[in-house]
Amino acid sequence: MFPIILMFIAVIAVFFLFISPFLGGGYSLHSDAQIKKDQKTLQAYQEANSAEDVSNKIATASYQIELQIRKENGLPIDNQFFFRRSALIGDSMSEGLVAYGLLDSANVFAAIGRRIKTSDAEIDAAIAFHPEHVFMQFGMNDLIYYRGDPAPFIADYEAMITKIRQALPNAHLYVIGIHPLQEHGMSATPSLRNYTAYNQAMKEMCERDDLTYVDTSILISASSTYEFDGLHPQEPFYSDWLDLMVMCLQKKEAES
Repeated sequence: MFPIILMFIAVIAVFFLFISPFLGGGYSLHSDAQIKKDQKTLQAYQEANSAEDVSNKIATASYQIELQIRKENGLPIDNQFFFRRSALIGDSMSEGLVAYGLLDSANVFAAIGRRIKTSDAEIDAAIAFHPEHVFMQFGMNDLIYYRGDPAPFIADYEAMITKIRQALPNAHLYVIGIHPLQEHGMSATPSLRNYTAYNQAMKEMCERDDLTYVDTSILISASSTYEFDGLHPQEPFYSDWLDLMVMCLQKKEAES
């Protein structure tokens, strides 16, 4: 019985492969027109849906489904989960969130001493991550390099924003302000005293370019403690900072 079935399948295959092309009006697996049509359809699909695009859509859908399941079942939702589809680009301050175990290193694209102009590798890596939210934390190193002048800093910032928006047109962008610095930290480098002017310039840029400004000054109080340099706060600043960023992205998602 089995050999008869195989023979029947073989006959059908021969018919479609070799005989049907010569029958008027019949469908041909070897039809040049059909092959070209299929090739164009496949090419169009590949162009519209690159592997990265498909992967990003799957990751987004997975995040949204898991979030809904957690909410419906009363399961805990921590900040790392909320930040899963977000990227943070910056300097040593951003690295601190990883050092304190508050964010996964996969979401943070930062290095000590980074300025905007020296962060191309981090910016490119963040873009390749295809985040839905991009937080940008720069300023202290730029303050020193530009000797307190906000104009070139803002020019660098807007160039970076243009690059990110061209690559990620649907991403929400956030600009993180410089937190207050201690007096003894600024006394060693006087240009740091101009951090308030940098913050004001960033606020104006956000209003002009439709960005979200994240004001970290509200996280510092008289009881806040700093590292010996007077520039880098200690915990609980980093936990509060992450809470603030998550609050911003949740607000943005609710508005979308």
